[in-house]
Amino acid sequence: MYYRSSTFSNTAAGFEGNVYAVIVAYRRYDRLADALRSIDEQSTPVARVIVVDNTPAEERKRPETRTQLTWLITERNLGGAGGYVLGIAHALALGADHILLLDDDGALVGKEFIADALAELEATKADLIAPLPIDESHPDQLCFPYRKGIRRTYRVADVEPMGRIQGFAHLFNGCLAPAETFTRFGLPDIRLYLRGDEVDFLQRTLGTGGNVVTSTRLKVTHPSARFEAHPVAGRWLMAVDPIDDVKRELTFRNRGYVFSRHRPLILAADFVRYFAHYILHRGDWRGYVKWVRLTIRGMRSRLGPPTARDGKNNRVEK
Repeated sequence: MYYRSSTFSNTAAGFEGNVYAVIVAYRRYDRLADALRSIDEQSTPVARVIVVDNTPAEERKRPETRTQLTWLITERNLGGAGGYVLGIAHALALGADHILLLDDDGALVGKEFIADALAELEATKADLIAPLPIDESHPDQLCFPYRKGIRRTYRVADVEPMGRIQGFAHLFNGCLAPAETFTRFGLPDIRLYLRGDEVDFLQRTLGTGGNVVTSTRLKVTHPSARFEAHPVAGRWLMAVDPIDDVKRELTFRNRGYVFSRHRPLILAADFVRYFAHYILHRGDWRGYVKWVRLTIRGMRSRLGPPTARDGKNNRVEK
């Protein structure tokens, strides 16, 4: 790994909050341009954008932004988890006071996003403040579900009136945290690669006394993941089952790891959830057996990139 960077200047330290942004990129340079544009347009300037680029060398393109840029090039695909580890550590080393995390296919909504996020951090004294992830194709819908009572909802209108949701967040897209959050609670777990590192970080933070808040006044856009959620008991219980084979493998394995350590009751519910999903709804015994095998692999901490067992460099999209 090596990096290319604009000349660093401490003049950015005078900006309110001294915010550094970290984006993990992989191939989607058109989407990355939108993410960078949403940062460039903020009324509260970002001191520096750190782009961790997992893209293969033959497809790599230098990102364009008006904000000071550090372009960290990786010769090995570190996945979303490893990319955030590298980017956050670099931001800390450069003296960031606050760190904004953003997906390469996400974008901040509104020019006051960072100003509002800093205000929310101050008002709540949170260790991490997170936005609502809005479906970029349907602005009245959420990308991921939130609980409303005992049911789950994707409707923005159901969640927005809540104002602040204590102790829950969909990470990491658009979340803002003081630098001390990462020195206190640690960095994402690089072994999880993708699909689960954000849940692990959330549970680690909450489990050691951290204050995590979702502010519904903050919004980011993102492609919807609703097609991956399959109802097994109406809106009360859903099974996440990605279409992509690699994402499915990592999702199931990492759920086994994360929930066996942080939320064993959810892991127990998963055996009911996925039995209903695969056997009762689909009659797919092979699919269920594969889910069990991957879940046990996670429970045994057999982690790493999906091709780590054969030592090959990974080319999986985050």
